[in-house]
Amino acid sequence: SETGLIQRVFARPLWLAMLLTFLGLTFLFLAGLAIRWCIDRQRDDTATAAGSFSPPIGCYSKVGATIQYGSTWLFARQGALVARFPVITLLLTLLVLAMLCCGFLRFRVTTDPVELWSDPKSRARLEKKYFDENFGPFHRTEQLIIRPANATPFMRNGECFGAVFEKSFLR
Repeated sequence: SETGLIQRVFARPLWLAMLLTFLGLTFLFLAGLAIRWCIDRQRDDTATAAGSFSPPIGCYSKVGATIQYGSTWLFARQGALVARFPVITLLLTLLVLAMLCCGFLRFRVTTDPVELWSDPKSRARLEKKYFDENFGPFHRTEQLIIRPANATPFMRNGECFGAVFEKSFLR
């Protein structure tokens, strides 16, 4: 069964590439946080040794402050870059948006309930296929949505009812 898992993983190279990219970027982010925390901690230790006293700050507060400082620095740099090159920013944004919208060219809406709710390899689906091929379709799985032409509510015995409760609706 282990070879089956390996074959499934390597059968989808894009999925594997996305997973490895995510894990790599997450590792780089966490390693950067750890390095930054160590540098700040060493700086704080040397400042305390020089004679200045500050109340002790917890580990989580230091990590939170580091994340806040890093995100503030990053977004300030990004804002300055966007303000300096607005036309290039808009063109790159439109280019990325156009590339992402290319997926709509192959977009297909599935309305068949059998396709929506059952796996093609499931036992029920295989048995239904066998039955349909050998005996003909037994029943059709369809959905029907009925909407009244006149959707105004009506009053009866002091209570308000929707149009679906009128006697003439389903006739």
